[in-house]
Amino acid sequence: MNRSVRAILVSLLIVLFVILLWYIRTVISYVLISAVLSIVGRPIMRFIEGRKVLRWKVPSSVAAGLTLVGMLMVFVGLFSMFVPLVVDEATYISEIDPERVKEAWAEPISDIQTWLTNNDLIPEDKSEQELVDETVNRAFEVISFTDIFSELLNQLGNILIGLFSILFITFFFLKDRRLLYDLIYALAPDEQQHRLQKVLQQARHTLQRYVLGVLLQITMITVIVSIGLSIVGIKNALLIGFLAGIINIIPYLGPLIGGTVGLIIGITSHLELDFYSEMVPLMLKIAAVFSAAQLLDNFIFQPFIFSSSVKAHPLEIFIVILAAGTLAGIPGMILAVPVYSFARIFAAEFFSEFRMVKKFTQKVGSEGDQ
Repeated sequence: MNRSVRAILVSLLIVLFVILLWYIRTVISYVLISAVLSIVGRPIMRFIEGRKVLRWKVPSSVAAGLTLVGMLMVFVGLFSMFVPLVVDEATYISEIDPERVKEAWAEPISDIQTWLTNNDLIPEDKSEQELVDETVNRAFEVISFTDIFSELLNQLGNILIGLFSILFITFFFLKDRRLLYDLIYALAPDEQQHRLQKVLQQARHTLQRYVLGVLLQITMITVIVSIGLSIVGIKNALLIGFLAGIINIIPYLGPLIGGTVGLIIGITSHLELDFYSEMVPLMLKIAAVFSAAQLLDNFIFQPFIFSSSVKAHPLEIFIVILAAGTLAGIPGMILAVPVYSFARIFAAEFFSEFRMVKKFTQKVGSEGDQ
């Protein structure tokens, strides 16, 4: 078989493999999430495994189960603190009467009507009042938490399947610590095992630092937003801060979503305020709190996380996240940085002879020497 035919066959196999990965991307995301959770839970696993309880040595299966239960308790405990607040806020917003809003905001609505009339922006088949009524009603349909919960209930089956799959895979990754590595080693020839081992060890340290950095980022955003909104006088400031911290793990879009949600909750919780003299200053204060948190995140938290773990240029990270979002949506954006980090480490070890690879991975080598 000549080189041309062999190159064509290899290219076709690579294309087919990529297509296969695309079709099973949901399963791959479960495996990646489970791998991250197993790495995070590894220190707990090591602490429990091998300890003697009444002369009985804790086996790896029990240690893995206890580790998984402990991690679940932390997540359930955190969310159980906020679920009642979310339900109360959703109930409050769903009970808001649009007529009450139009009555409370009669002055700004009148100004909007005047502006629309002066600029000929009112359709001929509608009156000014009909257009305002339709806009207000549509706004409350958009922020209806009832629709959100209905959609969650519709997706409950997929959510449960995903949760069970992640827990099941994570358990075995914890129990059989070599399972994940053996799966990867099986893809490489024997003469490349030592190089692949080096890649996996470096990737594990990088991922651990990245996960710890993200947890620190969530904590700091939650604290900053909660304190800021409390000073401003917003109800449920801790709830809004926690949601902003969690949503912030979505690169670039997360802060916008968190700020929008915070602004909506802040407005709907204070509809009794006069619009120009009280509501507008309140909206500006809320926006200032989220802007300050975003500036700190952009210029302090994210550079610290990326520089200490990924060691990549911010523009490079932006393009990677944008491409991942285009291909796989929000899950792709969340997983983009860890996957790209592994790809850079792998490329630095196996393809360093290429000039472009060497340029993009020049800082990876120094990381492995630390």
